[in-house]
Amino acid sequence: DEERDKLRFEKQEYEKYFMLPGRTKDYAEESLLRGGKAAFIIKNYEKSIEMFDRLIETFPKSAKSIDAAIWKIYIYRSVGNDYHADRATYELSKAWPDSQISFDALFLLAENNFATESFHKVDQSLQALFQQTKDPENQAKVLCGRAALALYNKKYPETKALLDRIAAEYPESKVAAEAFYLRG
Repeated sequence: DEERDKLRFEKQEYEKYFMLPGRTKDYAEESLLRGGKAAFIIKNYEKSIEMFDRLIETFPKSAKSIDAAIWKIYIYRSVGNDYHADRATYELSKAWPDSQISFDALFLLAENNFATESFHKVDQSLQALFQQTKDPENQAKVLCGRAALALYNKKYPETKALLDRIAAEYPESKVAAEAFYLRG
């Protein structure tokens, strides 16, 4: 039966990377990450989250912890648990405050809330993210996100002002073409 085969696969992955004697920290991290992914594949979301949480708690500064945090966000979003997805996003940004991954997670969180939150709440999140980042490319991305949000909410003068700002201040950015397209 298919379910039994999936469980057998999960057990084999766990034993392969965690149960063998003499394994180092790297193997423990890898086994928790692989075990969490394997549990996700068989739709055992609770076990998957549990393994990712163990990885994050045991190895908080590991690059694999970032992967685990991203997986947690993805799992929560895929099962429709936006509250926990948002919390996991904030936990990631708190643990890795100045990382590109943290910026990307917070930006995606704001984008995901376009239709569900108030315009002002999402715009404030994006403005805070703009103030937090020093990277011009990320700043341009935030401005473009704010413009898309304004357009979505039919705030056309604000949309145009933000897009004009991108054209003036960030003409060489990767989002300049998208801003040009949005300007029409």
